[in-house]
Amino acid sequence: PQDFELLSKGYYFYPDQPVTRLQFILAVSRLLVQLGANNSMARVDFSPYKDVEMLDSQTRRYLSIYAMELGYGGTTDSKLNPDQYITKAEAATIINRFLKWRYSG
Repeated sequence: PQDFELLSKGYYFYPDQPVTRLQFILAVSRLLVQLGANNSMARVDFSPYKDVEMLDSQTRRYLSIYAMELGYGGTTDSKLNPDQYITKAEAATIINRFLKWRYSG
């Protein structure tokens, strides 16, 4: 994603700019990997999500890690809507899932 800047070994986003759903999920996915999430090549079936096919393989790999660890984040119309800006409620849900994952044992 173009709004991310490489900073030493990590990524960050600008707090005063809107963040897309995909940018947020990728940031959380990279954090999951750094904290020990399974970084295997396991496949997740994204076929119900019609807008995931357009994503490159590296992005789909991080999306798979996210989905395996925290669950899917699609909409009822079978779309991930990766380019849509994330809402506060969506971000809070992802953060809540992440915290449960991180501190559940």
